[in-house]
Amino acid sequence: MQLTPQLGIRSTPEEITVALAARGAIMHVIGQPALYYLVGSFAWLGPRHVFWFVAHGDAEVDGRVIEFDESQVLNRERIAFVRNRSVVAYLVSIENAGVEDPDDYHVAWQIWQQVAPAQSGFIARLLARHAELGA
Repeated sequence: MQLTPQLGIRSTPEEITVALAARGAIMHVIGQPALYYLVGSFAWLGPRHVFWFVAHGDAEVDGRVIEFDESQVLNRERIAFVRNRSVVAYLVSIENAGVEDPDDYHVAWQIWQQVAPAQSGFIARLLARHAELGA
């Protein structure tokens, strides 16, 4: 459990990521260029692996895994995933992701809420496959 200094609230990375993903979040993958994906589904596979599915995705490659050494609670709106002492990705609220047009992401999230049930079986199979493979 980590202390979230700004709020003085004890929260685990698991609790914060689940809450973020439930209300609409962006996976900011570090790289050149940096990539921003609307997260349609998110689950912890273990203490050092998370599974996430790109909202509006329809292919197996849209189910992704991040492997990391540690997760860091930066605040209740941003979690960092760190591997080899470098941040590899952030899960962050739409409002705080720094995307060009957050309103577009909010609309896409609302639409995803309507179509996600049709993808739930597919996402569940991908999640199970990654869980079986040990991520």
